[in-house]
Amino acid sequence: MVVSKKHQYGLLAMVYMGLSGDSMPLQLRAISDHTAIPHPFLEQIMAGLKHFGLVKSARGAKGGYRLALPATSICVWDIIQAMGPVDDIEATDSRLVPYWDGFSQHIKQYFDQSLHHICEDVRNAEGVLHYTI
Repeated sequence: MVVSKKHQYGLLAMVYMGLSGDSMPLQLRAISDHTAIPHPFLEQIMAGLKHFGLVKSARGAKGGYRLALPATSICVWDIIQAMGPVDDIEATDSRLVPYWDGFSQHIKQYFDQSLHHICEDVRNAEGVLHYTI
């Protein structure tokens, strides 16, 4: 299974938006600056995420992007798929096909985590306290 830079950047952008909360839309420049995703590439990524209904955009001076659904309702696999197909591992020997198929299934199950879960892992790793009232 090959996870490209586009897949990695798509997840990174979504995590950044998930960590930022729902207070206001985030402009592309701010997302690009905080995540170090090249701005032109980020435009393509956001278009894919929007097409799959994972983000929504607002125009104008206070416009930008925000999550279209709660982070608990978005799974990492949805983000990965929005960035383009992920190729399964092809076995070079037909006797190993069941092994590689099983491996691919484990990977997909791992990607079934919610965006919220990933955001919490990032918060914990950074030692950031987060309170919700």
